[in-house]
Amino acid sequence: MQSANSLVRSIFGFSRCNIGALVRCVEIAYELMFVQGRSRNSIQVTKDVYPDAAKDFYPKRYQTVVRQIERTCNQCWERIQKDEYLLKKIVGNHSKELESPSEIIFLLACYMRYEKPFQEVLEQEPALTF
Repeated sequence: MQSANSLVRSIFGFSRCNIGALVRCVEIAYELMFVQGRSRNSIQVTKDVYPDAAKDFYPKRYQTVVRQIERTCNQCWERIQKDEYLLKKIVGNHSKELESPSEIIFLLACYMRYEKPFQEVLEQEPALTF
């Protein structure tokens, strides 16, 4: 299994972008979905993921960390869409727009678990639909 840090770093490369909060969110989402066995629909990112990630980045305020996470999620999605290899590797042939930054968190958590494009995973486990 690939770590969240190495997965996010493979998308961003060695840029100066601060990916720590996004990495932590992916780890939390992975824990909730695949260790605790919670369904994607039962996880509320604003209550279950963001607060725990914000605690790890003390002394920053919660809203500051949330804005940073959402900005980094959007940058991550832009990089995936621009790179054909990453798009096929992580998402598959599916290139729809993500409706919220939280979707990239769950997409990356699923990739960590299965190490397959999300489209292939959905064929095997349709319950993971966002």
